[in-house]
Amino acid sequence: MPSAAFDDLTAAMIPALPDSHHCDASSSSKCSFESLPNEIVRAIFKNLSSQWDLHCLASTCKRMNALATPLLYEAPDFCSYESLLLFLTTVETHAELGRAVRKLSIAFHRHEDSSTLPLLAKLLNNCPELDDLDLRDCLQQVRDEEATCIATYAQQLRSLSLSMLQYITDEGLQQILTHCKNLRHLEIACMPEITDKSFRFLAENPNLLEKLNIAYGSIEDETLALLIRNAKRLRYLDITGCLCVETKEYLEVAPAHLTIVTHSSRYSDWDQTSRDGEWSDGDDHFDMYDDYDEEWQNGYAGEASDAEWEDDGGIDI
Repeated sequence: MPSAAFDDLTAAMIPALPDSHHCDASSSSKCSFESLPNEIVRAIFKNLSSQWDLHCLASTCKRMNALATPLLYEAPDFCSYESLLLFLTTVETHAELGRAVRKLSIAFHRHEDSSTLPLLAKLLNNCPELDDLDLRDCLQQVRDEEATCIATYAQQLRSLSLSMLQYITDEGLQQILTHCKNLRHLEIACMPEITDKSFRFLAENPNLLEKLNIAYGSIEDETLALLIRNAKRLRYLDITGCLCVETKEYLEVAPAHLTIVTHSSRYSDWDQTSRDGEWSDGDDHFDMYDDYDEEWQNGYAGEASDAEWEDDGGIDI
């Protein structure tokens, strides 16, 4: 399936078409689709998993442009760091498109760039309605300053993924936990600088958390039991590889509605060497984590449809 270049796709939203391109239901007795109300057409478009299809629809007529373009920006798909920069340029110049963004995933987009903080600040400032942010193992310079940026400009987040970010410490994570009180889903797996201090803070302030991944985290038995007792809304907890957990005390306080994952082959590449900042098998962790991602999102997240997570098309450069 072809994919659209982001600059062609959004250079000026999508150029306005002449009035002659309006869909006119009265012009033909066969225009059954054109006669559908906007609400129904928008519901149909939301079931499209391919951004290329949305792009094609937005290019047909003014009505389709107005209905498809916000959906195109709701969860943009980036194939490279360059496409991310093009997206940022577009939302900076078209505020209405930035307000349409609900989900941003730049996971695994590694880039050695000292300007990570300004980039992240621009993204968050220009996407004020952002609901879901995924930064897993991306942008090598993500540190506590970037965590503070998230805590300052993205307090409305409901879902946040920070797994495998090696340089965020307790201080940065606690800034996020303090200010982003609407979080329902949180992934902080495989973060070597995070200690039991942060997990204790999380256990004492679980807020609205429903899904939590702390795989390979340095959480103690007592802290884990406290987390399970206090997080009344928690439904899914991944503690794979948490070596400091030596007893089964947490099972005694775990409610029936809570699913606790203790062993998963998805993390077979994350060993003690990995904790020190190196992966044991080159770049194999990308495939490993993609497998986890599919199970987490498709197998458990009841809110997400299967089509939402398919890699079909996308924005290309």
